[in-house]
Amino acid sequence: MSKFEATATAELKAPKQIDKNLGKAMVSLADGAKSLACLPEKMLDIVKNSSATLFSPLSAHLHGVAAKIEYNNLRYTDATQQRKEISQMHLATNVLENFSNRLEQGKEIPEIIEDTDTLFAIQNTASEYTDKQFLEFWAELYTQEALKPNTVSKKTIELCKTLDKEIIDILINDIFPYCSSTGLFLGINRATEDYKVNNVSKAFDYGFINKGDLVHHSSEPQFPYQLIFGDYNAFIHTGYQISTLHPGFDLTVSGIEIKKCLSLLSSKEHISDIIDELKHIMMHKSKLINNSNYQTKLKPNASKTTPKFIFTEGKKIICPLNWQNKTIQDYCTECLANIELIKKKA
Repeated sequence: MSKFEATATAELKAPKQIDKNLGKAMVSLADGAKSLACLPEKMLDIVKNSSATLFSPLSAHLHGVAAKIEYNNLRYTDATQQRKEISQMHLATNVLENFSNRLEQGKEIPEIIEDTDTLFAIQNTASEYTDKQFLEFWAELYTQEALKPNTVSKKTIELCKTLDKEIIDILINDIFPYCSSTGLFLGINRATEDYKVNNVSKAFDYGFINKGDLVHHSSEPQFPYQLIFGDYNAFIHTGYQISTLHPGFDLTVSGIEIKKCLSLLSSKEHISDIIDELKHIMMHKSKLINNSNYQTKLKPNASKTTPKFIFTEGKKIICPLNWQNKTIQDYCTECLANIELIKKKA
């Protein structure tokens, strides 16, 4: 991968007396310019060609225009403005780093980045923070929104303005890894882990999770209901349904948006807890369940050895242990043999 050596330098035109914040801003701009030397050439083209205001100071360097920090023009007597300038420079470098990582992984990145109302709202909100963790969080939102417009809604941005470190840690560590791609939360060991119950309550208070009576089953009875957790998948027996204990939890629309932006994957540790939770919430379909063209019920003589669900890593079954040498198709066939399908009348 070719590299571009940035040779443009910043002309720092400072007043006779430099206060602490102005000094930080000058260092921030210098660091940002220096970071350009480490970027792939394609990334530098994005900076040069994009009209997004977030990259304006760095774009000036690449166009051979010496950036000038003048005390009066940038209003560095205003402490709030100083902090915003510093924050946005760090946000820009974090976003560029995200795109560089995607490029190294062979993933697509945009040719140019242009300001939109949503991108500007993210940029403006992020400028209120100087904490590294917060800026990395906002950089992920900016990156995903730039990749695919309308990934992040204005409502989500407003909710995120209320975040602090504690709730971010809760979302990252105790909520998102235990949620399926559709937002179903299966992360509470209700009998022993009271702290998780408290953390879920906090996520609820912040508007990232719903609670209620949740029931899930396959809409196509010939196929198991599927829950996706990154590289892991749960396939639910078509003769059973997920009926969450009271209360059940799932992510709000904003919660799903943030989870997608952060691209958090479930690990084997998380999957172990999810499996334990599923064992408690699988309910027999004692009544007819309406599907698209059929009603479904479990046969009275259904095999009791067929597991209520299986868990896979890719195509390999990892749970239950006695199914590790079988296939997902084997499970589908066995489930179908255990249920009675009653075709609806036209």
